[in-house]
Amino acid sequence: MSTLASRDTIMARRVPQIDGLRAMGMLMVYFFHIWEFGGSPAWKVSVLGWHANLIGFLRNFGTGVDLFMVISGFCLFWPLCKSAEALETWDCGKYFRHRVRRIVPPYYAAIGYAVLVPVVLVAIYRCLKIPANWQPVPSAWQFFTHFLFIHALFPSTWNGITGAFWSLSLEAQFYLIFPLAVFGFRRWGVKVIWWMIVASVLARIVAGAVIPSAAWRFVFSISSLGRWMEFGFGMVAALAVAKHWREDRANSAVAGTAQVGGALVLYIAAVDTSHIFMNVPVYEVLLSAAFALLIFALCTSRTPLVKLFGNRVSAWLGGISYSLYLIHQPTAWYLSEFFKKELHMRGTADLWLLATVGLAVVIGVAYSFYLIFEKPGLSIKPSRKKPEPASAGVLPARKIEEPTLGSPFGGPDARCTPIRGLPANSH
Repeated sequence: MSTLASRDTIMARRVPQIDGLRAMGMLMVYFFHIWEFGGSPAWKVSVLGWHANLIGFLRNFGTGVDLFMVISGFCLFWPLCKSAEALETWDCGKYFRHRVRRIVPPYYAAIGYAVLVPVVLVAIYRCLKIPANWQPVPSAWQFFTHFLFIHALFPSTWNGITGAFWSLSLEAQFYLIFPLAVFGFRRWGVKVIWWMIVASVLARIVAGAVIPSAAWRFVFSISSLGRWMEFGFGMVAALAVAKHWREDRANSAVAGTAQVGGALVLYIAAVDTSHIFMNVPVYEVLLSAAFALLIFALCTSRTPLVKLFGNRVSAWLGGISYSLYLIHQPTAWYLSEFFKKELHMRGTADLWLLATVGLAVVIGVAYSFYLIFEKPGLSIKPSRKKPEPASAGVLPARKIEEPTLGSPFGGPDARCTPIRGLPANSH
């Protein structure tokens, strides 16, 4: 068992496993998109009459965005799980200022990047006397809805400018609702989180039954009310991990690995049944439970997988995952077009090039983007308040640094796009 001092040291640091999970979510989203850009190729093998597509699993990797949403719930609620004082003294105004500084500038810069990249590429091609067509500029309505983070509320704009941006709108809605969850938690405890999860599930069922338009049903399914179960499961995971750390317990490697296996079973059940329950969010509930269980296992056990998700490479990649999410889709798309038109590489060949050379280029661009637009928003002065005695039944009142969110989600906080039934261009 660790000493009290060592617990203080651990709890004052970032949780590297969370950064590793963020990296995994981002890679899932990236590979899903390049699989689409390559024309959804298959790599089929036959052995003794058994047929399989060895890369067929890539069609389900859009679920990386669901992982980002669960991580966002965990990261936002984690600092409030450390003590009763942290919960009671939580500053809503400071929270919103932090969110705006953290999320908005990189996002606006990414909109500019997505719009200007094709302009620059066409200009270069024409200077080289290579035929190239100017790309249409997004409408004023697209810019307006994207600037206000409301583009995912309309069928005509949810996947405009860049398809992956829809999740930024969902994240913004979560940020607005989160204070209500905190205030409710202060009064009713964990029950309010479960109530909100149940309300989200029921709302999806009702929407599926009463909204006649498939387009508007879809838009509702990617709204905060339709997706709160994912964010809520992340909050539940934060509470469970905090309780384990408070009791200074660590599950065995066997128990932790078994929990990871259980998360994998839930994940497979989700993707295999997604086509069955069309108007009931079984898919999202199973994914949320799977990712929450995975977070719990990696943060509370000695499973060897901790080294995979907690190593420096994974943590570094997770740290820039927000920037990576913001720029990966247009960057990979134009690389794919270059490979097809200039190198005549299509299908599986295009996929492998994007998975190797393309990934290296995208990471390089994302890191530059991170240094210029995202990192300045991370400079937050640490609190100098001295630790206070532990309160009964809660974690000691010690500083817990909020892990960078990143969507897409470094941030979302999350950022990617996996929704059952999304059109091919949705990402």
